[in-house]
Amino acid sequence: MEKYKIEFEEKVTLRHEVIIEIPSETNINDICNCIEQKCQRIYDIASYVNDYNGKQIDFTEDTSGETEISVEDIKKI
Repeated sequence: MEKYKIEFEEKVTLRHEVIIEIPSETNINDICNCIEQKCQRIYDIASYVNDYNGKQIDFTEDTSGETEISVEDIKKI
């Protein structure tokens, strides 16, 4: 029998949906860029939308997602 230590990486992709309402003069791309660059938690999105004088109307959280596992390293021990 041989022993191995296997290190792997698990990536989970969650696809959330948010419905927002913003003033017509506000560029939606500015809000999306702000969310991508600054947002650390999905629950903070409403605050960033509010910074652009908008409001979050609805939010649907994906809790199951898609998982991908890849082996990163194998060592015989």
